[in-house]
Formats: sequence, C-alpha cells, structure tokens
Amino acid sequence: TLRTETIETARTMIMAFLCIESLLLAFTVRSLHRSVIRKDVFSNYILNVAVLISFGMVLLVVYLPWLQHTLQTVPLDGAQWSTILIATLCEIIIIDRLKVYFFRRHHQKAQILPLPQ
Repeated sequence: TLRTETIETARTMIMAFLCIESLLLAFTVRSLHRSVIRKDVFSNYILNVAVLISFGMVLLVVYLPWLQHTLQTVPLDGAQWSTILIATLCEIIIIDRLKVYFFRRHHQKAQILPLPQ
C-alpha cells in the first residue's frame, strides 16, 4: 500500500503542477513582447480573479474528501507544494526569458533587413 500512496501522491502532484503551471502561464503569455516581470503584471482584474478562483478549485480537488475520492487525489504537504511551486516558477522563468530573447532577436533582425520593394 506504500506503493499505492506514492502513485496517488505523484498523480496529485502532477495534476496540481499542470493546473498551477497553466494558471501562471497565462500571465507569461499575456504579452509576447514584454517580460512577465514588470510592475503591471496584475493589472488585468478579470485574469487575476479567474486565476484565484481556479487556484481555489485546485485546492478543493486536493483537500475535499468527496472530490479526492472522485478524482483519486490525496492531500499534499508543504514540501510537496514547495516542489510544485519551485518547478512551476522555474518553468515560467525559462519560458519568459526565451520569449524575450527570441522576440528581441527577431526585432533586431527586422531592423537590420531592408524592406522588400
């Protein structure tokens, strides 16, 4: 049964990671030209509310017994949540840096190339 708990915990962690990663990715892809690390990142009220509600739903799936039974999840402890958040933040930072790098690179090439006549 230790193996069953481990599989259920892994399943729950993967589900929580994918959900939270998707929620935070929404902030990253809000602008393809600007980094997510800026002062107006939370300026979209509707997006903020949607992300908070969705995060609350993830917590309900992880901690409400009848949803745990239905979706085969188990409660996660602080270390497991920390692992999920660190992995998510690392992924978001990498995606954001690549986005900014490729946009700037493309923008610089567009300035160098002559316009077609």
